[in-house]
Amino acid sequence: MEEHQGSVTYQLPSAGLTWSSVFRQLEANKDRLGIIDYSVSQTTLDQVFINFAKLQEGVIG
Repeated sequence: MEEHQGSVTYQLPSAGLTWSSVFRQLEANKDRLGIIDYSVSQTTLDQVFINFAKLQEGVIG
């Protein structure tokens, strides 16, 4: 979704994923992918609004 100063943000689909599966996959692949640090969080209402506004801007603009 975004890249900023070496940090990358991804949005994962919620269907079929559990917190434990996300952490398991990150830990299993972090060396291979060069991941130094990561965090996992649920989408906030602010993020939903910002993403919606970006989508509308792309459609209108």
